[in-house]
Amino acid sequence: MPLARRSHRKTRTGCPNCKRRRIKCDEQKPSCGNCLQHRIECEYARSPAMNDHGSLMSVTASPSPSASSTGNTRALPPTSQAQSGSSPLSQTSLSDDDVLNSRLIHHYSTATYRTLSDNPEFQYIWQVEVPNIAFEQRFLLPMIMAVSALHMCRKGSSEVRYITYGYQQYETALKGSSLALSNISPSNCHALYAVSALAFVFELGTSYNHDSLLYSGPGVLAPWIMHIQGVRTIMMSTWAHIKAGVLGTLFDGEPSGNGPLELESCVHDFVGYIETVLLAPEQINVYRNAADELIRWSKMPHSGFFGWVCLFGDEYGSLLARKDPYALIIFGYSCVMLRTGGPKYWISRWPVGLLHEVCGYLGPSLRGWLKWPMEELGMIYDPASPL
Repeated sequence: MPLARRSHRKTRTGCPNCKRRRIKCDEQKPSCGNCLQHRIECEYARSPAMNDHGSLMSVTASPSPSASSTGNTRALPPTSQAQSGSSPLSQTSLSDDDVLNSRLIHHYSTATYRTLSDNPEFQYIWQVEVPNIAFEQRFLLPMIMAVSALHMCRKGSSEVRYITYGYQQYETALKGSSLALSNISPSNCHALYAVSALAFVFELGTSYNHDSLLYSGPGVLAPWIMHIQGVRTIMMSTWAHIKAGVLGTLFDGEPSGNGPLELESCVHDFVGYIETVLLAPEQINVYRNAADELIRWSKMPHSGFFGWVCLFGDEYGSLLARKDPYALIIFGYSCVMLRTGGPKYWISRWPVGLLHEVCGYLGPSLRGWLKWPMEELGMIYDPASPL
């Protein structure tokens, strides 16, 4: 016996999309369930509102009181919505990217900025002044969103789209800032400094699992080092403007005098050893200058590592790029400074990872010079270990 066909209530008030597709409409307003499920605009949303009986409801304002009852009061003109026939939904709808960008800016200004410094004055600059700069120099804005996306991802968000979008924004910011670097001026120097500093954060936050933290290829230092070195070019060109501007407070810190005493002692001893080696005087001077810069910046509690990498000099950078063992040892001492910058999520295991990599390039006899920083970072010093 054939099954009886289940009856259902027929309706003539379904949305036009469902009628064209000949499917049952649940008649929900402003968008029916079928249109929501298929992510298409329901024509209910574009139609004048309807009451439960399908009759049109008035979308115009109530008639204004007459002049006789209100004196000289004039009737209000029709709204732009009534004139254009558009609905509030079509005027205020945002794209997914619009919402994502807003969410990232909000997260940066309420959470991410705190991870960029331990100093409350510096935190204020990153929270308030840097976004204001970005609204004028827009190549900085995508870098802010990239760092915010990284923070959301690393702090527990399960959505892969954040880090994917972060990489996209990072590349956009680099392209925009590279154009600005060719024409450094008082108007863009603050944004260029900020974008370089945030690029350093993004690189450290995303490169912790790379095969090498120091190098991107044979004889080529890692991108994060190149970003910091780029700050030196900006500072040399526009130092007076940066110091006098809204970022000036970032550079007010004087040597605190409480840098790690062991670091200074170990570095002096190592430079003394280098001076006994048969090397050209010019090369010894390169090591000495880099070591002096390292000791000077070790007394800066908030920006020591960043400042040291920024100013260690091109000659020393070339030696480091070639994996010169003496240059590597001096760099190994600086890893302790990276740890003293505070427990920031984007630093993570970098101090230990960098020092471990440096030790791996050295033979057992030279590795002994890094006994103190290894122990300081909780590593086990074993000269016989092949690392």
